[in-house]
Amino acid sequence: DASQTAASMIASYDDVLGPIAWYAPSLPCCSVYIPVYWTGDTPAATKNAQGVYDENSLWWTAERLAMLVSVDESRYAPGVQTILNAMRNHLPQLVGDCEEKARALIAEGKKDAAMQLLAAFTQDETAALMSAMRSLANHISSDIAAAGDRYGPRKELLENYAARVHMPL
Repeated sequence: DASQTAASMIASYDDVLGPIAWYAPSLPCCSVYIPVYWTGDTPAATKNAQGVYDENSLWWTAERLAMLVSVDESRYAPGVQTILNAMRNHLPQLVGDCEEKARALIAEGKKDAAMQLLAAFTQDETAALMSAMRSLANHISSDIAAAGDRYGPRKELLENYAARVHMPL
């Protein structure tokens, strides 16, 4: 009965590289904006966010993490934000280096190679984000299970949601 951010995107246009969409697959506090370039090749993990949980979906991976953090935000959000902030802080340098290489390739007339580089970068960052989110979610899930009182005051809501979408908590 409450609303929340499902995902967000910031779009921009680069005169050399074309459209760039910075995509965050969940709540901003439980996600990282990653660049998606218009290369014709987007990561498979960004294409599937249907009505049931899919462990290979970036959106569902982020959704699971957000649901687990919501169990006790004051306890779990700081650790999640520390890890994700490290990714956020490192990403601009990686993006800058990749885009500089892509621009140089385009200047040399190697646009296909530039697009492959950008697509690979998006794929790598998507995989890194999914890995970090899975690790964080699994850690929180184990911590909640060890505490015995699974899911605190949101127990019924979270269990019903997880059952409906076939998502592990």
